[in-house]
Formats: sequence, structure tokens, C-alpha cells
Amino acid sequence: MPGLLYLHGGGQRAYQNEVKFYVGRGYACLSINWGGREMDNARPDDPNTDWGPSIPRRKMFRITRISNRENSTSIPASPPRNNNWYLLTLGSRRGLTFLEREPEVDPDRLGVYGHSMGGNLTMYVAGTDRRVKVAALSVGGQGFRTMPLALLSQQRSRHINGDL
Repeated sequence: MPGLLYLHGGGQRAYQNEVKFYVGRGYACLSINWGGREMDNARPDDPNTDWGPSIPRRKMFRITRISNRENSTSIPASPPRNNNWYLLTLGSRRGLTFLEREPEVDPDRLGVYGHSMGGNLTMYVAGTDRRVKVAALSVGGQGFRTMPLALLSQQRSRHINGDL
């Protein structure tokens, strides 16, 4: 059967009902609780995503030491891999690995979908993993909603108050 990875939005949780919905339609489905929150109506022994020592919601920061013969100093640095989206993308890709290794799953038919922040993460996962054959994202990832777009002539003009 095909495998689906569901990525929920920010402030939300993994939903067993979402997984059950697609399982009932012939898919293997996995939902990662990437926000780290307990699921609705969770009991103490219920399964949940275990991030171990990595907390993907936490702002990470690294101090890089730069030195030469004259002086030595530390400057703040944030390399691309030192951010939550990188960890979430890797965690999601591991979810795809889990799905493809299940005996019931056809590894050539993997998909990912999500809404809002899960949609943004869907874009990162689909864009970095060739195993993904189909991706469906909504809200997250589109961006520029305050800018006029020539292809969206039906868009109403918007008056923005404050700093963009």
C-alpha cells in the first residue's frame, strides 16, 4: 500500500483520527507529533514522538570562535543546520524511512502532506527527499500574501498597518 506522512500545523498535535482516516482508505499513515505536545486525551503510557535531547521548537544558537595571530574573539553564528526547520525536516525524513521499511508499504509510493506550519515543512521534506512522489501542502510555504500577484487578479487590495 502507499505510505503517507502527515505533518500537522503549528500549535497543533498529531491526530490519531487523521491517521485512521487514511488507513481506512488503504494507506499506511504516520503522523509525527513534531511540536512535542501530548496528544489530545493522552494517557501517561500512550505513544508520542520522542525527540530525545533535541528539542526542535527551541531556538538554537552557537558561538563560533574566530582567531588569528593578532586577536581571538567569539562571534554569534547561526549556520543553516543549526535551526529548528532543519531538525524537523530530518525528523520527517526519518518518518518516511520508517514507513518505507514497513512490509505493507510500497516504498515507491510515498507521499507527504500538511497544513500551515506542517505545509511549510511538507515543502522542505518534498524538496529534499527524492522518495516523495506526491506532496500536498496548504497555507504554509506559499508566502507573500501581502504582495499583489499578477496571476491572482481576484485578490483584493490590502492595507497593511504596521511594519511588514
